[in-house]
Amino acid sequence: MAVYRQAESLAPTDPTPAHSLARLYASQTKFDLAIAELEKAIKIDPAFLPAHLERGDLLLAKNDINGAIAAYQAGAAAVKEPAVLYFRLGVAYQGAQRWSEAERAYLDAVKYEPRMFGAYNNLAFMAAERKLVVWTMP
Repeated sequence: MAVYRQAESLAPTDPTPAHSLARLYASQTKFDLAIAELEKAIKIDPAFLPAHLERGDLLLAKNDINGAIAAYQAGAAAVKEPAVLYFRLGVAYQGAQRWSEAERAYLDAVKYEPRMFGAYNNLAFMAAERKLVVWTMP
């Protein structure tokens, strides 16, 4: 940990040391410590995409769906290329069975990244799961 702290002191405007320490904590399943380091990285650079993604993912791992949703939303508002954050937001909404919000998030994802096949796949799956698509034989 001392090496990470030294790196932070040498580069106080770089979110990478806090992000790296968060990844170490996460690998040790110390999720609360990891989230705290990710929040530090986000404070240093609010547009640092990896910290937003991993913060949401760790909150999901802790089964804090509402916290994950808030993390992904905050990230989507802060970064330049939010497609993956909208995709993960859709996954979180889908897991919470908040269908219309999941659909909106997936559509936002493809607005930013039109080739994001996972968003299209999940939209199709949700439609089929909810029996919104009627399949007919030719």
